[in-house]
This record gives sequence, C-alpha cells and structure tokens, in this order.
Amino acid sequence: MTGEEEFCISCHTDLPEISPSHPVEIFGCVTCHGGERLALDAGLAHSSMRGGNNPSDLSVVEQSCGGSECHSGDPDDERDHIQRVMTSVQST
Repeated sequence: MTGEEEFCISCHTDLPEISPSHPVEIFGCVTCHGGERLALDAGLAHSSMRGGNNPSDLSVVEQSCGGSECHSGDPDDERDHIQRVMTSVQST
C-alpha cells in the first residue's frame, strides 16, 4: 500500500502472515502498526509504534485499522472493536 521500503522484517524474520487479506509484501508493517520503517536499531524502530509494545492492542485500533480508509466503516455505527475481532475472519 505504501510502496516504501521497510526494514521491520530484517529483525522480525519468523513472524507468520497475519492473514491472507493482509500480505506483508503489499501492506508492509508500519501502515497498521506504526514504527520507524527505516530504522535498524530496535529502540528507534519501535519508538513510534502504536500501542507501545503491543501494536495489536484494541485500545489503539482507531489509530490504524479502525480509523483508516481501510476499515473505518460507517462513523455512526457502534465502535465495538472487541466484537468486530471476535466475529472477523481472523478469529476463525
């Protein structure tokens, strides 16, 4: 999606694909998780990650997936992200 180089996988070599709908080759990492895409130092690379040490924390989902053009949905809909995750394809 960004088309920009990212160095995340130079350290995170054995992470499984999050889902077939979100291939790393297309989406990268920082689009959803934040972070410094060109950093090779772990501290700097993680310095601007959403959710601190857990970029998948539902408390920050509005900053990435739920607040983006990707999964924003209708602004008048209930924003119950826990229910959305429990009923999503990723939960099966």
